[in-house]
Amino acid sequence: MPKRKNPLATLEQSSVCFGMAEIVHPKLLARIEAACTASGTPEWRFGEKAINDANLIPSLREGRELRRSTLRRVEAFLATVEAPEKAAS
Repeated sequence: MPKRKNPLATLEQSSVCFGMAEIVHPKLLARIEAACTASGTPEWRFGEKAINDANLIPSLREGRELRRSTLRRVEAFLATVEAPEKAAS
């Protein structure tokens, strides 16, 4: 019986070969960073308040892919952070 290839081995090799992983949610990450900057909220606090994960933003930068339910929670929290900024403009 032929040996099966380990799918994780190819992922590890590609991350080594190409350096940083591709950002999966670049527009969302840009919105979060802008909201954090505008409101003065530390990135870890945003992640903690949005989905109870202080490593949300660093992991998004590393290529983390969000589930639909998690994405909805982040976007809902982001809307509450962005709303006061838009009202003040």
